[in-house]
Amino acid sequence: MAPSRGTTLVELIVALTMLTIGVLGLIGTTVIVNAYLTRGRWGSFTAAESSRRLEILRETASSQGCAGLSGGMAAYPASVTQRWSVSLSSLSADLVVVMSSPRARPETLATTILCP
Repeated sequence: MAPSRGTTLVELIVALTMLTIGVLGLIGTTVIVNAYLTRGRWGSFTAAESSRRLEILRETASSQGCAGLSGGMAAYPASVTQRWSVSLSSLSADLVVVMSSPRARPETLATTILCP
């Protein structure tokens, strides 16, 4: 009997199974990486917008005094909202900015400024 050349059906099935497992692993990794990238983009966006809002509030306090500060809300595309609150005391103001989206957990940034 002469040695056979080529591959058998069993070898092809094993090779395809191994290839399928590898491709499924790559797909799973891609989904995880995409989730981390989305979370990173959200974190960067909320940090930048919250910092911008705090700067606006600081400028208002500097020019008009802490009595000129008030809470509020702003809307962004994709149902993203920003809410800020101001708690005044005799010498300072506590500022809290909360960014929220239906697809991510809310992000909060808070600071205290001295009233002039």
